[in-house]
Parts: sequence; structure tokens; C-alpha cells
Amino acid sequence: MKISPAKLLWLIMAGILLFAGCERKPRTGFIVTSWQMSSADRKVHGIGDGSAYFGGYGEGFAIIIWTDILACSFPIKPTWDKASKCAKYAGYVKSPSSPKINVECYVTDRMKGSITINQQEYDLANGSLFLLSFRSPQVRVGQIDRDIYTITTKDIRQLVEDVPEIRAFYETTAMK
Repeated sequence: MKISPAKLLWLIMAGILLFAGCERKPRTGFIVTSWQMSSADRKVHGIGDGSAYFGGYGEGFAIIIWTDILACSFPIKPTWDKASKCAKYAGYVKSPSSPKINVECYVTDRMKGSITINQQEYDLANGSLFLLSFRSPQVRVGQIDRDIYTITTKDIRQLVEDVPEIRAFYETTAMK
């Protein structure tokens, strides 16, 4: 029996699909942004200036880690964890003058999963926006009950206006 090249190719592709499975992984990735306002808010670090890590998931974002340091670094790598069948974000956040803060996050779906920041575990069902203050005597972490899936990096200013807890978190640091 002779098999045509097209049929052979089809059989090979079918075998690959059966072997690999039909698991659909959501898109992962990240964007890092920083800002510096020229307004009166500039006095409050985290509002007037700062930086943020946006961890991508599917067509939106799974997590945002927002800091009060303009020159913060975010060597947090997004990968797909085959064993857990979820997105994994692992690395740390580092300001120029503070020790690094370890981050490990597992995302199974929109606002589903967990994140560990500075050895403290948080459930993403309670919000996926995290605030870090390096300017406090001790590094502070805040979790905001907010679904940030559709937020863009351009929405930073709007978030401050829409979510008063962000301003309250960083103004508390500014008063110390």
C-alpha cells in the first residue's frame, strides 16, 4: 500500500497533536513601566513617581506590582508551569537601595491563583493589584481588591483616581 506525501504529512501532524495534547496555554509576558508626574502629586512617591510590573495573561494582565521607586528593577520571568498547568511568574523586585523582594506567582485563570511576595502568600481572588513601598522603614506590601485584567499601562493615573486605597497606601508612607 502506497501512502501519498499529503496523507503521510497528515498522519505525522495527527500523531504530534495526539502526543502533545490539545492543551491551550494562555499568553504570558510582561511589561514594565515607570512614571514621573509634574504635578503636586509628585510629593507622594508611588503616586507622583514610581514603577510597575504588569504580568500578562491571556489577552490581559494577571498581576500588577506597583512600587514607590522610579528606578525599580523587576527581573520576574513569566513561564508556563507544565506540572501545575498554569502561568508562573518568578523572580524579584529590587530598588537601588533596598534588599530584593522575592516574588512567585501561579495563575490558573483570571483572578485565580496565588502570589508570594516577601514570604507572604496572597490569594488572587482577593485582588491582583499589589502595592510595594520601599520608602517605609520596613518594606510594606498591600493587596488591592481589584480585577486588573483589562487595565493598560496608560491607566496608572486613572487607577489612582478610581481606587482611593492606592493613594491612602502611599500617603501613609509619605507621612512617616
